[in-house]
Amino acid sequence: MNQINLDILERINAEYSNEDQKEVLLIIGNLFKKGSMVGPAQLARSLLFLANGNLNLIKQFMNKDPRDVILIAERKAGSPGHFFNLPFDEIDQFFEKLYGNE
Repeated sequence: MNQINLDILERINAEYSNEDQKEVLLIIGNLFKKGSMVGPAQLARSLLFLANGNLNLIKQFMNKDPRDVILIAERKAGSPGHFFNLPFDEIDQFFEKLYGNE
């Protein structure tokens, strides 16, 4: 079993209530346990990015094809092809370099 990446845990901690964190961790933890056709960290970051602190959105996106979730996240981020492989802090640095502090 792979462990959940630290940046993903930090994002969950920052964006979800203590009550919701338990359920989010269960959902994200299952991605790492079960595996899929995409990387679990990539999918987890995409889910968290799209949900933006909303547990119900995570549940809704879990019903979609994981590849579609990643593509939707990429489109929303305005960076198709990035695929959320980098940790969140590196993604933020990438966008800061690309767009500045707009």
